[in-house]
Amino acid sequence: MNDKTPLITPTVGRVVWFRPKNTVFRDDKGNVIHHDGIAPLAALVVYVHSDTMVNLSVTDHAGRQFPITSVTLVQDGESTENLGCYAEWMPYQKGQAAKTEALEQGIAKLETAAGKTCKGTNCGATDGVSHSPECLAEHEAACAGRAST
Repeated sequence: MNDKTPLITPTVGRVVWFRPKNTVFRDDKGNVIHHDGIAPLAALVVYVHSDTMVNLSVTDHAGRQFPITSVTLVQDGESTENLGCYAEWMPYQKGQAAKTEALEQGIAKLETAAGKTCKGTNCGATDGVSHSPECLAEHEAACAGRAST
């Protein structure tokens, strides 16, 4: 996986691209499947072994479905050189994962900025909630337009 695209956790029902190693191969039931060797095959995740291993229900270019078990799920940036068949996330899914991660990082920065130490009297709260009684009184006085005592 590269530093730019986050790990996408597979879940049952997600759609991935299946890439067979050969243009002719057999599924788990022994059926012969023909593949053009260029376009990926659509596949539905039907079982998750781990973040990198799934079982698939694959649909070939003619619309026939067949099972393939224990397929390596490649994350963005990982090498496929030494793999037989494998599955990968579609570009849209990788883009959505990157956008989600960027939003989460932005929220974390805002939360960090909001969590800075309070400068109120006898305070030091970092959670924005647990202020000292003196700090709360100082704040109420400032909001009411009077000087704190």
